[in-house]
Amino acid sequence: MKLNLVLIPVNSPEKGVDDVRAKLGSEFPAFFENLSRTSHSMAGDESKGSLAIELAKKQSGAMKELTGESRAKAEKNLINMAAMLQKEPLRQGEALDLIQDCLGHKLTAIKKAVRIARAKVLDEMSQKTFSGNSRTGQPRVGVPSGKSPIPKLPDVIRLPNEPFTKFADTAKDLFPTMVSHGNYYRQGPCVCIVQNLNSTYELHPIEPDEFRSLAEKLGPKLVRENWGPTGGTQQLPANMKNDEAKVLLKAPEKEMLSNVRGLVSFPVLTVKDNKAHPHLEGYDTHSEILVKPRQDLPTLPSVADAVNTLNELFKDFSFQAPSDKSRAVAMFLTMALTTGRVMQTEVPMFFIEADKSQAGKGYLVDILAAIFNLEISYVPKHEGRGVGGQDESFYTALGRGNPLVMFDNWRGKLDSAALESFMTARSGMVPIRLPYQEPRGVDPRYYTLALTSNGCELTPDQANRTIFIRLRKQPDGYPFQEYSEGSLLEHVRANSKKYLAAIYAIASEWINAGCPTTTVSYNSYTIWARNLDWIVQNIFKLPPVLEKMEEEKKRVSSPAMTFLRQLAIAVAARNILKLPLKAGQLAEIAFDAGLAIPGLRMVGDDEAATKAIGMTMARAFGDDASITADVYKVSRFERSVERKDGKGGSFKSKVYVFELGSAAGPSPANPAPEPGTPLPSTLVSSSSDEIESTD
Repeated sequence: MKLNLVLIPVNSPEKGVDDVRAKLGSEFPAFFENLSRTSHSMAGDESKGSLAIELAKKQSGAMKELTGESRAKAEKNLINMAAMLQKEPLRQGEALDLIQDCLGHKLTAIKKAVRIARAKVLDEMSQKTFSGNSRTGQPRVGVPSGKSPIPKLPDVIRLPNEPFTKFADTAKDLFPTMVSHGNYYRQGPCVCIVQNLNSTYELHPIEPDEFRSLAEKLGPKLVRENWGPTGGTQQLPANMKNDEAKVLLKAPEKEMLSNVRGLVSFPVLTVKDNKAHPHLEGYDTHSEILVKPRQDLPTLPSVADAVNTLNELFKDFSFQAPSDKSRAVAMFLTMALTTGRVMQTEVPMFFIEADKSQAGKGYLVDILAAIFNLEISYVPKHEGRGVGGQDESFYTALGRGNPLVMFDNWRGKLDSAALESFMTARSGMVPIRLPYQEPRGVDPRYYTLALTSNGCELTPDQANRTIFIRLRKQPDGYPFQEYSEGSLLEHVRANSKKYLAAIYAIASEWINAGCPTTTVSYNSYTIWARNLDWIVQNIFKLPPVLEKMEEEKKRVSSPAMTFLRQLAIAVAARNILKLPLKAGQLAEIAFDAGLAIPGLRMVGDDEAATKAIGMTMARAFGDDASITADVYKVSRFERSVERKDGKGGSFKSKVYVFELGSAAGPSPANPAPEPGTPLPSTLVSSSSDEIESTD
């Protein structure tokens, strides 16, 4: 029998036939006749997936015109349809293309929404699986909030044994039981357990051998079905084998476990019904964050009080420019906005740089960690990329689960393939590989990366993915604020919830205002920049967050300019600013300060060092007579010098003058040094100073 399906368009005035008839009145017959002409003819042998796709395609034109709530409902229905087609990958691929065509979303976002919808379907399945079983007395270790607890568990978990029990049967017994305990989760493809180590919670990946013993502690006995003595089947106690554990840890049913982006011990700010909402305990389905143990949060202060409270944190830091404070504020707010997925976008790395040691680079990050009750995951500098190398150190830091990762006191070139991969794949899960562990997937949008240095060289790509916060060391004798608890850091640790509430008050004000933005652009981080730029300008009344960024990017991605800044700091430390210095003298200063001169292979060779300084200066200056390196200006002058070897004639020699700030460079008040100006007596000239080719 031939069957035609009549479809009411999704953009029709009402949903059902009767409602449409009542709405259209006398126009309904013509409306229905048109529907009949465009009805879908069924052959009778279509699969459910194929039929669903064909019917959705007929509605594609109408769906493109939807807006508001109707569009949102259509999105949800299409996503759920794609999720239900998991076992028909070709049909699911058609569904993804249809969603992208009709609704215009990025394919990565669509796939992520489908995965979330699929997890919800599996969760509902797991809750129904054992609704008729009698076992109810199993203890639960904190069922995650947002998940309905499974009321009953299976009497036994049947281990694989052909032809009685397949691996899929075991997985259907096993994973719903794990869900009921509330301590088992997924992190990407990896099954994990929450561990409490000395009151510190961490997400621990489960290895096969460990899984065998954990399965025995779930409650239901492990049994293996076999033929009984009378010809029927019987269930005998059994142990899980290592190979079985490996297969079960990779079973599709593990998707019943909630995916965890991170485990934290601070209240997470999330969004519910377009309003800011702090999540205080357990698993949050929106952010996929697990909060352990239960947290509390004081009443959020007014926006004005919150701004004053946060400004207290920064008053003893000497920022090179007001925009550097803008970026410091942005770093603190970024942690609040990304952890709970309030802001789902790529986030740059924060590069905190100072003119001298002990200026407060690491201290600033310590304060951020104290507010959010975090341990910092440090990435120490190592040579190489293999076992024990810096890539492995970076993966280890990510694997700890702390959302704050810091490259501390980094010197030289930052060369990490793992970091490059992480920064360029921030819209999806990034695999991390650690020795003797299964690969895990981490969400890069969960992490805030910080780097502290007094002179680190970045590649141009890394510089384009970085935000710079520049600090100056306070002068000796500066009166730092004192607190009853001791230092600022000790005060923040004792009052962390007060400062967290202030941050959340600012973030909530922005969220509840509809997340307004400015119109700036910043490479792959434009959304982040526009969001934070609006907050720092309109709430904190600070300069734009990207002010003075371009010149910093150029400097840190140039080896010559990175060295020149370090050299200027060394010159200032010797108190010889505004004095003309030759290349040989600069080489001596660099040696004394422990600076690596670019291009110099043989340390201790004065002649080679002088030439290397000259070539580095030539690359830094180009055709310019003066350049700026951070807070310093360096001017280059040329003068004629008589030979001392008696061979007659003279040669051209270049000298360099380092100065601070706006006073640098030739001017009526600060003229160029005359050829006869004596060189500093604090330096001993060497014969290499008179080499003609100093540049």
